Amino acid sequence: MDAHPPATHAARTPTNGTGADWAVRPSGPDPIAIIHRALSLVVPQFRLDLHHGWHGIEHWARVWTNARFLCRETGADPTVPCWFAFLHDSQRCSEGSDSEHGERAAAFARKHHAKGDITLDAGQLAELEFACIHHSGGATTGPLTAQICWDADRLDLSRVGVTPRADRLCTEPAKRPETIERAIQRGLYARARGATPADTVARLSVE
Repeated sequence: MDAHPPATHAARTPTNGTGADWAVRPSGPDPIAIIHRALSLVVPQFRLDLHHGWHGIEHWARVWTNARFLCRETGADPTVPCWFAFLHDSQRCSEGSDSEHGERAAAFARKHHAKGDITLDAGQLAELEFACIHHSGGATTGPLTAQICWDADRLDLSRVGVTPRADRLCTEPAKRPETIERAIQRGLYARARGATPADTVARLSVE
């Protein structure tokens, strides 16, 4: 996730579905199974510092923690936000500016969906691609699933010294001062304790 973009704009709604494609769905596959499948796809090809980089596994885990909370608060299906957490920065070539990494993440998801590695229906795949493509562009309007994904990512900006701003977030639960404060403290604590990827996966398996 890049630092807060200078402007807020609406993202384009995908053209390959109707409003029903974005409806809240009941709970799907076990998130822990999704996490392990996502890591098996992402880790071997990840170009950056998996252990200590700004966009590595600790960031992905915190995005998932944020997304899981937002899904509980809104009643949204966590399946797509879980995939998003571990895929959205997986195709970065740089820790700095990399404006096309969201598009590459969407293409990565599409490729592995075609191979059967990512088991989403067509509507869920469209949601995942949409969320990945627009996650670093400052969008604040769009389907609920995408809003949860974007908020989950932006709530972790404290790791790069940027305080999340309510006016750059999408959902009511994310904009709450206590949500922002918890996210800030989570990011700062993770940096201070120097967690390893193994620590992260172990923690996710029991939360």
